[in-house]
Amino acid sequence: MTKVKRRSRSVHALAAEAIRSNLNNHEAAEFVCRLESSARTTWKTIAWYRSKMKRSGEAVPKSARLAA
Repeated sequence: MTKVKRRSRSVHALAAEAIRSNLNNHEAAEFVCRLESSARTTWKTIAWYRSKMKRSGEAVPKSARLAA
């Protein structure tokens, strides 16, 4: 019997879902890494995806800044 490899969602799809869910960049990076163990996603990666989504014309929520 052949093992079927479960196809995971792309980092882009997970990042977009987190951004649309109104997570800030740090929370979104944690979300992606939790669901895709091989991902090396940082808050900077999420910021890049957020910017890319804005440039493509999608209305995305602003990232909430973390209190220092």
